Amino acid sequence: MRIYFDGPYIIMAGVILILTLVFMIYKLKTNSYFTVFFALFYIYICLLIKYTQFPIVYIPEFVESHSVISRINFIPFNKMTHAPMNAFLNVVMTMPFGFLLPFVKRINSKKTIVIWAIVLPLLLEGLQLTMGMLTGYTERIIDINDVIFNFIGVIFGFSIFKGIVSLLNNFSSEKEWTKSSFFHFIKQR
Repeated sequence: MRIYFDGPYIIMAGVILILTLVFMIYKLKTNSYFTVFFALFYIYICLLIKYTQFPIVYIPEFVESHSVISRINFIPFNKMTHAPMNAFLNVVMTMPFGFLLPFVKRINSKKTIVIWAIVLPLLLEGLQLTMGMLTGYTERIIDINDVIFNFIGVIFGFSIFKGIVSLLNNFSSEKEWTKSSFFHFIKQR
């Protein structure tokens, strides 16, 4: 049996997003820019889950925890069969996290983004391992290299965000910041 992130799961995720946005807009009276970036971040997280955690495979004939354990790589830069493309895709996959996170949560220090850059890939790989152990089978490789390249992706994404904010600060006069509510929203980040 294979469970894909489609059909009812997409509808459920969409309903959760709509209900959350309605609550944010009407009850919490959140800033419209924050609401838009929150929706983008939520959609990104759903896609991240879709591509890193699904399909969930359960084949009773193949239930053996040792087959899952054999698919774990704890040695950095070992077993990198498709190294350049896999590394590139893992970096690109998590760059939006680093870029969008400051729009939904204030990042006041480099330490905070480093913590998020560690937590996200560990969570992704940990969930893959957990699902594999629960079902007794996995088609995925639980890989320390994914953790490393996901970490780099989050840091790159955050660096792009900081670079854009820096450019806006350098090339915009203070009057422009005070006139534009969008610039003001970004500057608060």
